[in-house]
Amino acid sequence: MQKRLFRSRQNSMIAGVCGGLADYFAIDPTLVRIGMVALIFFDGLGIVAYIVMALIVPEEWMKAASPAEIVEENIRDLAHTAQTIGERAEAVTANQQQFARVLGGAIVLLGVFLLLRNLNLMQWVDRRWMWPGVIIIGGLAMVLNGMRRR
Repeated sequence: MQKRLFRSRQNSMIAGVCGGLADYFAIDPTLVRIGMVALIFFDGLGIVAYIVMALIVPEEWMKAASPAEIVEENIRDLAHTAQTIGERAEAVTANQQQFARVLGGAIVLLGVFLLLRNLNLMQWVDRRWMWPGVIIIGGLAMVLNGMRRR
């Protein structure tokens, strides 16, 4: 029985190309992934090679399909993978934007406090209770924000 190249389902990060190559050559998939990333720096050859292999190489379960069916199924699979990656990236971006707004607001508030303190306008603030108060207010803001989203 001859050995055939398939895209891996068990060892897949995007489309299973590197995992399939690793299975075919019986090497560690991390080495294949590093090699593919290295090929990206050679005029994008790694990207082109990955896309071509993702379109042409069948998945493990497609053992008896025609080449046209393989390409068609691979296109559907890649479209689904791209949509999933896009949805994950959108969620990460939304979380990063919210974090950036909160961090920016905290930095502005800290700057205003330090400015007022340097102008001797906040002599009444005792440093022993200021930071616990800031932590409590920050925690309450996070809890209220979480309740508002539900």
